[in-house]
Amino acid sequence: MITSIGEILIDQFIDKNGTANEIGGAPFNVAVAIKRSGGNSSYIGSIGNDEFGAIIEEKACKMGLNNLFLYKYDEYKTTVAQVKLVNGERSFSFIRDGGADYHFSFPLNDFIYQSNIVHIGSLMLSKEEGRSFLKTLIPELKRRNILISFDINYREDIFTGEDIKSIYQEVIEQVDILKISEDELNIFGREYIDSLKDKLICLSLGSKGSEYRFNELRGKVSAYKVKVIDTTGAGDAFLGAILSQLDGYRLNELDKEQLDEIFRFANAVGALTTLKIGAISPIPSKEEVITFMNDYK
Repeated sequence: MITSIGEILIDQFIDKNGTANEIGGAPFNVAVAIKRSGGNSSYIGSIGNDEFGAIIEEKACKMGLNNLFLYKYDEYKTTVAQVKLVNGERSFSFIRDGGADYHFSFPLNDFIYQSNIVHIGSLMLSKEEGRSFLKTLIPELKRRNILISFDINYREDIFTGEDIKSIYQEVIEQVDILKISEDELNIFGREYIDSLKDKLICLSLGSKGSEYRFNELRGKVSAYKVKVIDTTGAGDAFLGAILSQLDGYRLNELDKEQLDEIFRFANAVGALTTLKIGAISPIPSKEEVITFMNDYK
């Protein structure tokens, strides 16, 4: 079982045809990708007791996750991310004043402590409430020998004025699985990332594929070439696919052949997710991924 915890929000797509409100938030996208990739997936998130929260609750319940728990707050609003698409690439503008997404409280549902892996979203790091929550959660997970996954998922307008590196590094150095993009690698520096030991580093490179490193094991896996429509959620789908294949393993049990196959599968999931607009609806099933990989020329 893998539990994902962190932001869930409304992705609001605005174009000449009007406004479409879709469910989003990187940790929730990861949870859905885990399930569709054949894994057992649970999710914990926070919403406001408002119209957008009701949309999220209705849609989230239809995703078929093994476990779902949403904190519902009267005093905080459901967070909204307005998404703009230009040539398939997306940019976000967050409506987050008084947002619910970074508010969590203990005790948590028992299923989080019954997980083999817990994936943590990053946007809560932009607020003291979220940072305080993780300072309690992470030691509890480590005490139970639960693997911790973390996606840097840096958003410039969320972390404006913050000491980015020190905030992130406090978490990065405690996790077991780290997903990072090429842009984020430029922020934190390859030398720093290479200095991290005993962690599976998952580097997404978009159209150039992906790289991984775990101690002395290293690999670069080519991308699948597709006609990109929308990259929203592709990195989340990529990571969810990786986690689905890692469930039940300890990292030091994996060899290069296994990691190469895991990242080939994840690259295919990420590629297929770019073929339609949205973060969740395009995420393929495991069967669709296998067919695509077998047919790919």
